[in-house]
Order: sequence, then C-alpha cells, then structure tokens
Amino acid sequence: MTAEDIDFKAIEKRWREEWQKAGIFKAKVEKGKRKFYCLEMFPYPSGKLHMGHVRNYCLGDCIARYKRMQGFNVLHPMGFDSFGLPAENAAVKQGTSPDKWTEKNVGEMKEHLHALSFSYDWQREISTHNSEYYKWNQLFFLKLFEKGLAYRKEAPVNYCPSCETVLANEQVIDGCCWRCKSEVQEKMLEQWFFKITDYADELLSDIEKLEWPEKVKVMQKNWIGKSEGTEVQFKVENLDIKNSEFIFLHAFQDTSESVFWPWLKKEIEKQGGKVVFAPNLPNPNEPNIEEQAEFVLKKYKFNSKSVIITHSLGGVLAMKLLPKLGTKIKKLIMVAPPLRTEFLDGKKRPAVEKACDWNFDFNRIKEKSESITVIADEKDHIVPVSHPKEIAERLSAEFVLTTGNKSHFNSEEEPHVLNEIVATIPIFTTRIDTLFGVTFVVFAPEHPLVDKWVKGTKYEAPFKKFLQEVKKETRMQRLAAEGEKKGMFIGRHAMNPLTGEEVPVYVGNFVVQDYGAGAVMAVPAHDQRDFEFAREHKLPVKEVVQPFIIKTDGEDAIRENLPFKKRDSVVCVVKHWAEDKYLCLDWKQTFWHGFVIGGVEEGEDPIETGKREITEETGYKNVRFVKKLGPRIHSQFYHVVKKQNRWAQFQGLYFELVDGKQVEISEEEKKIHGVLWLDKSKVEPFLNVDDMRILWRRVFAESAYGG
Repeated sequence: MTAEDIDFKAIEKRWREEWQKAGIFKAKVEKGKRKFYCLEMFPYPSGKLHMGHVRNYCLGDCIARYKRMQGFNVLHPMGFDSFGLPAENAAVKQGTSPDKWTEKNVGEMKEHLHALSFSYDWQREISTHNSEYYKWNQLFFLKLFEKGLAYRKEAPVNYCPSCETVLANEQVIDGCCWRCKSEVQEKMLEQWFFKITDYADELLSDIEKLEWPEKVKVMQKNWIGKSEGTEVQFKVENLDIKNSEFIFLHAFQDTSESVFWPWLKKEIEKQGGKVVFAPNLPNPNEPNIEEQAEFVLKKYKFNSKSVIITHSLGGVLAMKLLPKLGTKIKKLIMVAPPLRTEFLDGKKRPAVEKACDWNFDFNRIKEKSESITVIADEKDHIVPVSHPKEIAERLSAEFVLTTGNKSHFNSEEEPHVLNEIVATIPIFTTRIDTLFGVTFVVFAPEHPLVDKWVKGTKYEAPFKKFLQEVKKETRMQRLAAEGEKKGMFIGRHAMNPLTGEEVPVYVGNFVVQDYGAGAVMAVPAHDQRDFEFAREHKLPVKEVVQPFIIKTDGEDAIRENLPFKKRDSVVCVVKHWAEDKYLCLDWKQTFWHGFVIGGVEEGEDPIETGKREITEETGYKNVRFVKKLGPRIHSQFYHVVKKQNRWAQFQGLYFELVDGKQVEISEEEKKIHGVLWLDKSKVEPFLNVDDMRILWRRVFAESAYGG
C-alpha cells in the first residue's frame, strides 16, 4: 500500500467525529489534577483562515496536547473577537447587517478550524459580539467609571482612515494598519482611558513573574507607562535677550522700584540681558500721557533691539508712544493694560480719566512693533479681562490669560511676566545624576512655544518645512530606537539649572508633545538616542558618570572572603603603524581577552606607564600617545593570575605605533598572554571584559555609556 492508496480525508473525518462524540477535549472538573490553561488568541472573523492563523493555532494545539500527555487537566478554548468597527465597516461594504455578516464568517471559520482537528473545548466557545458576552464588558466599564478609574481626555492616537478605528502601537506595522495595510495617521482625539498607572507598581512586579520573552515584557512595561524620576526647570529665552534692550514703563501712582520691577530687572540681567531705561515717569499721581511720552522720547532712542514692558497705565503710555516712533521696535509686552476708565473696584480715578483722550491708533501701533503680547490676570480686581483681551484682538497680538501672584500683578515677583521673556520649562528626567552632562535641549516640533520662538526669524521657514516632514511620521516611527534622529536648531538657548551653562535648543522628531512637557534634556554621553543626534549635529559630548563595574559571576567574580587591593591602572588601545589593526592580548592563564593593561607606579605619569607596559608585554618600543579615552573606569573583580580581589581605576589611553621595531619580552610575559593584531571589525567580538568594551567604543565615539 502506498500513500496514494490512503484516503486521509476520510480518516480525518472519522476520527474527528469519534473525538467529538467522546468529548476528549472537554475540560472537566477533576480534583487533584494539575490544571493548565492554553489560549492563543481569538481570531477576528474575516471569513477565512490564512496561514498566519494556522501557524499560530498549530503552536497552541501542540502545547495543549503535550500538556494533556503529561497528565494535566487542560482547558483549551476558542472564540471569535467579532465586536467592533471593523465588522460594521465590512458589513456596510457588503450591503448586509453586521450580525448576519459576522455569523456567516464565524460559521466558515469554525468549519476550517474543525477541519484542522485542533483540540479545542468547543462547549466553551464565545463570540464577543453576543450580548451575553459583552454585557459583562459593559458592567466592568461601569464599575470602573463609578470608581473614577475610567475617564476621557484628548490624546494622540494611531488612526486608520480605512477601518475608521484607533489602533494600538503593536497594530501599526511599518506605518500601516496591520489589518488593511492603509497608511496610519496620527490624530488628536478625545477618548476613554483607564487609570492603569494607579496599579503600576503591582503590574510591574507581576510582569517579572511571567515566563515571557524579554522583548514582550519590555513592551508591557512601556504600556504600563510608569517612570520614576525628577522634574527639572530649564529656562529658555523667549527673546534673544543678549541682543535686546529692555525698557520698563510703570503704572499709575507707582515708580520703577514698585511691585515686580526690581525683581524683573535682576532676572533679566541674570540671563545676560540689559535693562537700559527704567525711568520714574513724571507726575505719576496726576499723569499726563502726552507729557510722559515726550519725556521718554527725549531720554531714550528707540531701535530694532528695543523691548518695552509695561504695567497697567504704562500700557496706555506705550500705545500713545509707539505711533510717534520713527523706527520699529522688537517687542511690546503689556501687563494688565486698561482700554477704558471703567474699573472693577468701582473707584473713580479722575486723574486717570484726564491722563489722555483714550483713543488709540491700533494700526500704527501694530506697524511699530515686530511682536506684541498682552497679559491679563483672570482674578484682576481693577482692570476687567475684557480690556486686555480687546486690545490683543485689535492689535492682532498674542493674548495670555493667567493668574498673577497678586491681583493685577501687584506682587514683588510675577513669574508670568518673566515667562514672556524667559520661559521656564519643566523637563522630566529619570537620570538626574547626568544633569551636569546636558549639552543641548530638544523640544517636540508641536510644542506651542516653538512656533512662537521661530516666528519672524530666519528659522521660521525651515522649521515649517521640518514640521510637515515630521507630521508624515507615525508616533511609533518617531520613537523607534533604530529610527533616524532628525532635528534642527531654532535659534534659542536654555540654561542648565545646575551649572548655569547655556545650551542650544533644537526640535527633534524623536520627542513627542505628550511625554512630560514635550521637551527633553539631552545627555549624549549617557543616552544612545541623544548620542546619535549629537554626532549628526556635531554637538559636544560630556561624560559625567564614570562606569563602575562589579563582577558578581564567572571566573573573575569577586571573592567575599578576600580584601580588595586598590590600584590605579591604565588600559592601552594600540593601533598598528601601517594597517587598520589593533593590538590585543589573549591571556593564557584565564579567559580574558583584552588590551595591554598595567598598574601605575607611585610618582609615575599614566602615559609613561602605558608606554612601559606596551613594551614589557609586547616588545613594541616606538609608541606615540594620541589621546585619553574619557574619564576613568572603576572595576571590582577577582584577578585570576594574581589571586586577589582588585579594585582597579582604569584610565583608557590611545596610542599608535610609529613602526614595528620590537625588543625581546621576558619568558614570564610570554607565559601570561599571546599577542594578536586584529582588524577593527574583529576587535569588539574578541573582547570579553566589560571595561575593555567600554574603552574600545570610546576610541571611535560610536555609542553612549548608559550607566
């Protein structure tokens, strides 16, 4: 008999029917028997199984059968994930009702699954579109909502325009919908959220107990979304402060020493700016605005660097002053300016009423300033919010509604005023220890301040072009570790709050608006993403965390019963005199593969130590020092050859040989290690000691040390 003589289909059909009659795959309650639950996933009933389904369900079936053979009481159910917009959309296209379309497809897919003879317990079948099933979903949701664990907010989502539904990050494959292959869009939509982070600690702890692949566990941890860290305040100049001249115009019955003016002057000067004119205006109790305008014009010559900041009636003076100017100023910032003489406290102010005619040439005012911002206090007890709002509208100005430290911004410190000059940006970091190594700051291109910063500058046009390019990328593409790190400088600088150092501000495609405050501090020495961006844009890299390696396993793991011998040491990376090859040592008495190393003797310069060790261990004598390889590396390990715990502080050094001249090395050195010349591409695979790998990467600055 040959295979051609056997009717496999008939055999399959017969035994399938026998298995069904006997109910051999039904999970029964059997006390004392070990339980095993096997679930692949419920398929979406598109109407046909494909090979992806078959592969997935074959794997699950093999596991279920294997566990039965081991004596487990196996529960292996099947069902259909049939509820939702995809089913409705498909039914509409077919011109039928969703329930009929879904039931028909479920029937077809069940036939296919039966034909494959999978060991399912079909008595436990569910379909998520059946009310008997989804009523429990509804109950769970209502209970979560009642407990405040379900809420609505606007957030960016992956949206498939074809399926007209939102996709999880895992359902976006190469920027396309996993189901229909349409290009996925990123949209801001109001949607429902569960407060997963309220249970983050418990979830993260339990994930560690799962025997899942590490990459799946990492995805789950990212989805839970808990980050532990610190919020750091970075100040970013809203204006080019160093190229600005600040002028203060105070309020009715005030002086240049009143309210927030002294504090604001000090803060501007801290950032390198100059307050060039902060006069005590004539007759502040009985002001004549025309007289005050003439006084200001005589005392100060306005120019394209001028930035006028006003408070209350000072804004009226500015609006009368600007049409008289012969040049355009850089910016006008008006804080709580009145438009009319109607005040919230009901007090009559005849001196204010007589101060001017209260008519303003808004078109001329607009023409005389590159930019105008009007700030209002929503709890102002004097000037109605409607006044500054109307002024802003008539001047096509930016309107900022906020709350002063005191009503009418009458406090000695008013951060919201300073914020129009120097913005304070909270930046979340999980690595506060690397703050000294910040060399630039990156904002999400969608950040509302970015558009404001570039407006009217040479950066505006290239930024708009960059923004359009970024909008074509999905969130996953932007955040992908292997994705291209794109960005541009936008002409602003931020101040490191720890060092006071100014660092450039960039926008980058890898920063998204809904993470933290939409900005990150970049530490390229200790973050791979930042490192790649810094290398592309030729930005400095400052290593501020020295590596500390403690060996706890393997042949060189520290011995608990032995003391440590501390030693300053060098590790020497040596390049061939004529080829792109590097000198490596293969230790004969242990597993170590590395470079030339040695201890620094008392009073010895580390570079001289390096040259001495190279000659002693390899015989090469004509050595040229090139550079140090970053700060020291600290390492605790058991020295297999010396039979002692070592606490080594390695200084990495890079040398090049001048030629191949050698002297004879001692027999003792020959017994310890062999000398090898390796091509550049073969060095890293050869190295098997952590500190050596770190130093090798420093030679070519190819990666960051994460710490």
